[in-house]
Amino acid sequence: MEATLHILQCTDIENISLHDIGKVAGLPPPSVHYLFNTVTSIFIVLNKNFNSYLTESILEHSRNQGFAHVRSWQELTWSAMAIAREQLNNNRAMSEVMLGPVMHRLIRLTNLETNRYHGAASLALLDQFFVVPNAPKLADYLMYAAEIADGLWAGAYGRFGTIDDETFDESVRASIAYLRCYFPESMQVRDA
Repeated sequence: MEATLHILQCTDIENISLHDIGKVAGLPPPSVHYLFNTVTSIFIVLNKNFNSYLTESILEHSRNQGFAHVRSWQELTWSAMAIAREQLNNNRAMSEVMLGPVMHRLIRLTNLETNRYHGAASLALLDQFFVVPNAPKLADYLMYAAEIADGLWAGAYGRFGTIDDETFDESVRASIAYLRCYFPESMQVRDA
């Protein structure tokens, strides 16, 4: 795994082979193949790890902001997305695996399931800060908003190798516009 992370810092994901990983790890290709039968299986494990790390980083940051720094659900959304962008832009390996051009269906499924979990966790977090309307499927709508951002960010990463300012701004705008279909413009802030 460490060898793959090292290679991803300077090599595009689609150009990595088990032979490359073995060479960096100091292992013969059959040994690498014994541990992981395909390079994709390594990327699937890395994707799960990155998704868990990124989700927990976003949630922890959002919880730590405290009531003094959160005035609206839109601001909380922007802040969470800014943390995700910062993490992705500062970790090429994470970006290659999560946003890169090679997306195995299991990686896509993991991203979707993580966004589903993140949607439920985000709803619980919103409920800590605000009086959230009692409506069905709000967690699903938060998941779909994350999917919207993922699509825009993958496009930016493919074009620029980073989530640029314009794409970030548009992804926040798109996510908030989508969520406005289901959330009121303002929610009552809970007492600290």
